[in-house]
Amino acid sequence: MSCVFDKERLTAFFDGELDAEERAETERHISGCSECLRDLGEIKSAASAVKTLARPRAPRSIAEGVAREIAVAGRVRRIDLWRRRAVWAVGAAAILLVTLNVMFFTRAPEPDALAKAAPVTGIGAQLPSDADDKSLQRDAAKASSEEKDAVDKLGADNRARRAAEGGR
Repeated sequence: MSCVFDKERLTAFFDGELDAEERAETERHISGCSECLRDLGEIKSAASAVKTLARPRAPRSIAEGVAREIAVAGRVRRIDLWRRRAVWAVGAAAILLVTLNVMFFTRAPEPDALAKAAPVTGIGAQLPSDADDKSLQRDAAKASSEEKDAVDKLGADNRARRAAEGGR
């Protein structure tokens, strides 16, 4: 006859790991099943036999090796902790830098700052005269159609600027 009752449950019963309902159910089963009662007796005798065994101490070299490994693990853990903190600090600094750059480059310029700006000097600061326009047109006759369009536009822009400055 082979009982289908869970043998792991018998071990848990012996170790006191079952809740009240499971314990009561297991006790009812054991009272009616001689096979499980015998298995529980074997579990008890095996536990008693293990308790009577001598407990030898580990050799000193093993104990020292274990202590050394624990110390190394502690150092590695501290290094990992500092490494994690450094990564978080660098990440926070990067986020701060990006945020400040976005704030700086997306802000609108102050209207007074544009008015206070120094006049433009250098290339293109002085507007060409009518004579310069005529020489540009003469050179444009030699250029391609794209270049002609660009030169015509430049001449028209220059005339418009002169007219605007003269109107002030």
